[in-house]
This record gives sequence, structure tokens and C-alpha cells, in this order.
Amino acid sequence: MSFSGRGPRLSLHITINALFMGLVVSLGALLSVQSYSRSSDIILSSAVRLYQQISAEIRLDFKATYSPVAKALELLALSPVVDVQDGAARVRNLPLLVAALG
Repeated sequence: MSFSGRGPRLSLHITINALFMGLVVSLGALLSVQSYSRSSDIILSSAVRLYQQISAEIRLDFKATYSPVAKALELLALSPVVDVQDGAARVRNLPLLVAALG
């Protein structure tokens, strides 16, 4: 092997193969990074949408469950049962309380 002062010479097909392999690896890495970025964006937006949907469903379920209870308590607060002091009057208002709880 003879060196001409510029370093060892590589054949043309090895140089072209090395450049082609570098290009393929670079494009593969670029496509992988882009795919990861887009997948992350899609997953994040999907998670936000799902969170909002579940939040709305829970809010409606909570309102449907506890709204009648709140209305019954408001009506009981306005009824004369609250101001009654003796036990006989409370017993007379017992059907009202039973109806409110039923």
C-alpha cells in the first residue's frame, strides 16, 4: 500500500455506499423524530378531549344526583318543622319529613 501524503484512498463504491448509508440513517432519524412529535400531539389532544368529556359527564351526573336532594332540603328549610319546639308538633310533621326523604 502506498500513501501519497493525503491519507489512504477509498474506492468510489465504498464512498458512495457510506454516503448513501449516512443519508438513509439521517432520513430515518428525521422521520422517527417527526413521527414521535406528531404522535405525542395526537395523544395529548385526545387526552384533553377525553378529560373534557369525562368532566362534563361527571358534572351532569353530580347535578342529576344531588339537585333533588338540595331542592328537598330547601323546601324543608322553608317548612314549619324548623320552628317547632315541642315533640308533639314534630310528630305531627313527621309525614312531611317522611315524604321529603322518600
